Amino acid sequence: MNIVERVKNILLQPKTEWPVIEPEQTSAQALYTGYIMPLAAIGPIAMLVGLSVVGVQVPFMGTTRLPFSSLLSQMLVSYVLGLAGVYVLALIINTLAPTFGGTSNLTQALKVAAYGATAAWVGGVFHLLPSLGILGLLAAFYTLYLLYLGLPVLMKSPPERSLGYTVSVVIAAIVLFVVIGAISASFVGLPRAVTQSREEQKVTKELEQAGKSLESFTKGLEKAGQSSGSTQVGGESSTNLGDAMQAAGNVMQAFNRAASGGKTMEPVDFRHLKELLPESVDGMQRAEVSGEKSTALGMTISKAEARYTGEDRRVIDVTISDIGNASGLASLALYAWANNEIDKDSPTGYEKTTTFRGYKAYEKYNKRDHSGELGVLIDKRFVVEAKGDAVSIEDLKGVLNKLDLSKLVNMKG
Repeated sequence: MNIVERVKNILLQPKTEWPVIEPEQTSAQALYTGYIMPLAAIGPIAMLVGLSVVGVQVPFMGTTRLPFSSLLSQMLVSYVLGLAGVYVLALIINTLAPTFGGTSNLTQALKVAAYGATAAWVGGVFHLLPSLGILGLLAAFYTLYLLYLGLPVLMKSPPERSLGYTVSVVIAAIVLFVVIGAISASFVGLPRAVTQSREEQKVTKELEQAGKSLESFTKGLEKAGQSSGSTQVGGESSTNLGDAMQAAGNVMQAFNRAASGGKTMEPVDFRHLKELLPESVDGMQRAEVSGEKSTALGMTISKAEARYTGEDRRVIDVTISDIGNASGLASLALYAWANNEIDKDSPTGYEKTTTFRGYKAYEKYNKRDHSGELGVLIDKRFVVEAKGDAVSIEDLKGVLNKLDLSKLVNMKG
């Protein structure tokens, strides 16, 4: 069955379509390339066009259009995180199955997550006209009904327990996608009209390249989906998926270059980062030290880690990371505090953004189990973190005070 027929049937006659889906033999790759990836792209692409081309009507201001640059990064991050979110939702569905009398089966759970989300994905087309965005939200509510019908069929839960199962899955899904939405929304910038400098012109060219890469990525997904949806199995579908993911990496690389004004910032060798980790600090000895350089979707991160232990049972892990050209994306996904202000207090501890030796920093401490973490952002690309158990926040500050953070500023890849 092709993707169009499946969408039509699951939306118009779900009660008869779920029993058809249940015995189908498929794989995670086939579901992603043939169904999830093409449909999940509808909303982000529609919103990109709607907000940057059509615009939003603002009282007393007329039509406001957001800059393509900030929207591109938001939509891309939203799309990539959304793809990951489907799999996480499948894990939740699979984990909850025995609780509601069902049978754990991750492939079936992924089918529920994928086909159950159809209404929300198709409803994303309404974002082409921002004023109709509410209709997309209403379409997403139909997903609740699809889940309610699909869970007992694919996960073998008793029909009388479907409501409780559905509610539990939906609550988990809401939390999951609110987090995804909050992360991707952080990429949106305020529109501004100024004359571009030479440096800004470089950024514009990089963003144009990102747009071309995004187009290539979308075509790759479409091609992968067509191959996966056919009866052909084997190399072509895998090749098309690989091409699509390569294009995704190109998008990430283009955006990262744009975020750095067209400059290339290769992360420093992790061996140089390891040299900044002393053998002992505040009476604690370095028990182990390691380093690595990893690349994923066009982002390369170099880091060094060390564990310090003391006779008083204190344990502190210190990590120095260079996120290079990935500063915009990585700081958002991995170090959300770098772009936000946080100030929370509770009976068991606190969490806040602050400064440390003149740099943006993040503190989190649990008074109950005496555990905490302290992170510092240096030169918008280096992140130094100390995390420990059986320690005070002053212990963590003492460890980072022993590091020569100024050397990081002068390091170049």
